[in-house]
Amino acid sequence: MKKLDIFYFTYGSNMDESRLKKRKINYEIIGLGILQDYRLRFNKISKRDNTTGFANIEKFDGEVVEGIIMKIDEESLFKLDKAEGYPEHYSRDIMNIKFNEFNNVNCVVYYANDNWISESVKPTKEYIRHLFAGCEYLSEKYFNKLVKMLSEYENN
Repeated sequence: MKKLDIFYFTYGSNMDESRLKKRKINYEIIGLGILQDYRLRFNKISKRDNTTGFANIEKFDGEVVEGIIMKIDEESLFKLDKAEGYPEHYSRDIMNIKFNEFNNVNCVVYYANDNWISESVKPTKEYIRHLFAGCEYLSEKYFNKLVKMLSEYENN
């Protein structure tokens, strides 16, 4: 097995392990991660359909985004870059993610480029299923907030 040495924080559809396996991503789940002073949005325009929105994060004091911290290898990072449309659709940066009460981890995090953001898009049911596939790692409070947020998209 290849050495896993890059920490990656996923908050969107890559929380679905079947999606990662299909993309041939070599990963090891570390656990719940929390990105502080950001909020989750579904405003990243799909490259295939300009009415579909994918997960994105934006700076917002006092909010948090929960997701999964994983260890991946360099080859898997390049595969993720391709899947995410980096650098055209998404940028990536190293961000400090809270791992537990005592530790933070510097992780690769993807976020949408400004020219691929629209407030008029919304996630599909299929995309939401990918998101919920990884919810066992999220806190109950955050999961309930996510359910409420996504139901508002369905009602609009």
